[in-house]
Amino acid sequence: MKLRLERREFLGMAASAAVGPLFLGGKLGAAQGFHHTMSAGMDGGRFHSIKIADNYEIPMFSKAEYKRRWQSLQQSMGNQNLDCLVIRDTFDLRYVSGVAGMMASASICLLPQRGNPILIMPSGMMFGYAHEILPTPDLEIIEPAGMGSMDAAAAKLKELGLEKGTLGVDYISELSHTFYTQMQKAFPDAKIVESGAIFLASVRIKSAEEMEVCRKSLENGEKAFMAMVNTAKPGVTVREVFGACIGSLTSSGSDLDEGPLWGTAHWPSARPTGSAYPSFTGSTERKLQKGDFIYMELYSAYAGYYSFVSEPIFLGKPPEDFVRRFELNKGMLRISSELLRPGHTQKDIDDKVAEYLSKELNEKITNDIDTAGRPSLIDYKNMSPIAHRANKLLKEVLPGEVIVIAPLSFWDRGPNHLVSDTYFTTEGAPEKISKLPVQIYSV
Repeated sequence: MKLRLERREFLGMAASAAVGPLFLGGKLGAAQGFHHTMSAGMDGGRFHSIKIADNYEIPMFSKAEYKRRWQSLQQSMGNQNLDCLVIRDTFDLRYVSGVAGMMASASICLLPQRGNPILIMPSGMMFGYAHEILPTPDLEIIEPAGMGSMDAAAAKLKELGLEKGTLGVDYISELSHTFYTQMQKAFPDAKIVESGAIFLASVRIKSAEEMEVCRKSLENGEKAFMAMVNTAKPGVTVREVFGACIGSLTSSGSDLDEGPLWGTAHWPSARPTGSAYPSFTGSTERKLQKGDFIYMELYSAYAGYYSFVSEPIFLGKPPEDFVRRFELNKGMLRISSELLRPGHTQKDIDDKVAEYLSKELNEKITNDIDTAGRPSLIDYKNMSPIAHRANKLLKEVLPGEVIVIAPLSFWDRGPNHLVSDTYFTTEGAPEKISKLPVQIYSV
């Protein structure tokens, strides 16, 4: 079968900012000019929304930011003797290119150790749509014609002379059997190795643009939390509180990829009596009543960067045992934040928290390690576009990270979050970027 690949390039940009998925692709076939005009842009390297094609105005990073990411990944690839990354994970695709949603769900990206990435997008509908919203300089998007996306990737690797090279694939253990079998068939002469750690290392340290996005993401999450506080009261349904949260996130510009995970319970039980997810915990039509409390993991994703908010909402005056549990969590948070500086490890911090709890509770508390290799007292989340792997990032504290500290509180059915705070790590004491007071929000 003769290989036929269709390609598009965006040329002649009117501004220096990148919009949407940014791939500066290699050359394949004759160029077809595809021009858009872009207004606004990155003013002095600052991150903000930009208008493209007179139809869209979306938040996106600069061309320089994407190049920084590519270079960071490529440096790690060189250190590990990888010739090319085969990127399939949707979070990693967005990090490298900006491609998100339906466009990412069936796409594959190739990032050679030298050169620019290439995006393979098999869906005809999404391929056409991409050209409406992805006007970036030198962008190459390949749409396979008459073959699968994996075969198209193999053809591109052969063209680059990398068909017998060492290929890094993100999170091999999480791939479906079908996808992995397709890879082995498409790249029979290549050596395939795990490369997920390269992405985890790259997202840890934040650039100035990423910091701006992290602050905005957290700001949106805290606004959504306060919308819940202002809506919750006896007689109001769980659905209405959830709707206030979602409405706030949407109006603030946050994505809903992850959304809030939360429930209501009647103290002292943590058994959900109503939740945002009726298929899991029961009817959202349940009306709140005095003595209920709301606990949560409220995620806000702005431009793909996930923030986390967890504070307790209590209907009425909280009883003494609830206040006592909250104060213990607040103490865990205080000790963790004091030690969140270079030179300390995650284990160092958790051991100090265990000492604090042992003293406060007058019983021996140990820093047990769970089956995933994580300490059991504190959740540490690196604010990043890889939300579901965020707690795998922190081993030792490095300057330039954005870390969420969320103590785990155990009662009734298991661990839950009552409080959280978000910090930017520096060479010394961390900078707190959370604006919400750490308190019980009584309504």
